Amino acid sequence: MPISAVLGNKEIMDGTMEPGSHGATFAYNPLACKIAKTAVEIIMEEGLMENATKMGDLFSEEISKIKSPLIKERRGMGLLRAVEVVDDAHIDAHDLID
Repeated sequence: MPISAVLGNKEIMDGTMEPGSHGATFAYNPLACKIAKTAVEIIMEEGLMENATKMGDLFSEEISKIKSPLIKERRGMGLLRAVEVVDDAHIDAHDLID
C-alpha cells in the first residue's frame, strides 16, 4: 500500500509550506495512513532501529576484514552498506572472497 509524506525542520516547514499547498499521488488514503502508523509502531516496539544499528556495526566489522587491493572504499550506515571497487577492476564479487 503506497503512502507518501513530506518531512522537514520547523523553520523550513513553517516558512514554505502552507496547509493545502502540497499534494501527492499517494497521500490522504486512510487505509494507507493506518498501515503506515502501525508499521512505525511495530518498528518502535520491537526495537528494529536499534537492531539495525547493532547489525550494521557487525556487518561493517566483517566487511572491514575483507583485505583486497581491489577495494577502493567501504561506506554506509546501519544495514545499508557499500563496497566500492577500483575503477579499472573487471571482477565479480567472488574475487573479493577468501
